[in-house]
Amino acid sequence: SSGIAKYLQLALTTPLVVSSDRRLTLTVTAPYDLEVRALRDERWTAIERIALQKEKYTLYGPVESGILCRHFSSVVGSRDGNAALNVQIENQTKEWQQVSRIVFPADCDLYLDGEVHYPSLELIITEMGMRVIEAESPAGLKKIESFIKDLKVRKEYMMAWGY
Repeated sequence: SSGIAKYLQLALTTPLVVSSDRRLTLTVTAPYDLEVRALRDERWTAIERIALQKEKYTLYGPVESGILCRHFSSVVGSRDGNAALNVQIENQTKEWQQVSRIVFPADCDLYLDGEVHYPSLELIITEMGMRVIEAESPAGLKKIESFIKDLKVRKEYMMAWGY
């Protein structure tokens, strides 16, 4: 995750259109950073964070109550130098919906199988907005050591200011 923002906003270069009562599954690209840590007195301390992609930031929501996000232009599919993020989008409304961005908490574990993967996300579009839920860890992938105790809590975020 970014040292400045706790959320990541993926701006899809090609917006997705999902018809009513349909489900769509695909992979998009996402950024990741490297962090150098040192062990002292049985405790890991971050020394340096190395961003592998150019960093940009944006505000999601209104100026007075929105959240600061790391902005990333994401494409459908996978691309060298970026992490892969599997998403499942379900449209529970009666109208066609366009998804042009995905906002989610960036403090999640990453996985490795030759390329870096984020945990999968379930995106559920309702009349209230789009619920973003961290799904199960990708099957068959090795978890990159996170040094944070896993509390087994599913993370969830509601995109109330558009998607």
